[in-house]
Amino acid sequence: MTIAVQQALEFAGKLQETAESGKAVDAFTDYSRFYGFKSFIVCSYRRSKSAPEPLAIAKTWPKAWCKRYLERGYYKQDPIQKYGKAHQQEVFNWEDVLSGLQNKSHSHIIFSERSYFGLQHGYTIPLTFPNGDYASVQLGSNTRIDLGPKDKSVLTLASRFLTDILRTEAYGATGPVVEALNANEREVLLWAAHGKTTWETSEILNIAERTVICHMESARRKLGAANPTHTIALALRNGQIVI
Repeated sequence: MTIAVQQALEFAGKLQETAESGKAVDAFTDYSRFYGFKSFIVCSYRRSKSAPEPLAIAKTWPKAWCKRYLERGYYKQDPIQKYGKAHQQEVFNWEDVLSGLQNKSHSHIIFSERSYFGLQHGYTIPLTFPNGDYASVQLGSNTRIDLGPKDKSVLTLASRFLTDILRTEAYGATGPVVEALNANEREVLLWAAHGKTTWETSEILNIAERTVICHMESARRKLGAANPTHTIALALRNGQIVI
């Protein structure tokens, strides 16, 4: 097991012990620093709002930047927010956004101003929900950080844990009643939680890869999850799999 996956599982274990948002934010702060990120912000959008503004349900962002961001209404034209809403299934590097901006445009200026507050580099993790809601976790740093595919996967899982706790507190939602998973579904989810791909899981369990995918999809439907990562997070949160 890689160090990154072990860190993610330890983080998940901490959050299984508490549903308190303050402790969850503290745990996520420590976890994100393992990768070199200095601060983060969690923004949530409700589908029920006709023109939703982002609700910051947690942040360790520099206070001076938050004040400037709100006072100047930057959220209306923030290129990172726009990119995230248009690419809701993709963890992206902020440099991907910068490369598509016209020099000295308003969006480019907003992006550039971040660097003065220690947010020159970073990643955004978009999170979708079955009811159409959307959230994002933005991780910032003053130095360049390169995440590999597995790093992105485990950070997404950790972000799911944190965001579910924060949204429950912010909106008072307890989530839908979920069905119990069967042994096969729990087994493939547990291997996925340990960072295994569907092919690797099929080799370990000596079953076809399409069977692994079917078990994952069945578990997703039962838990009312948006995608496989959300399925793992919910299974861990409600104790149907234990790390």
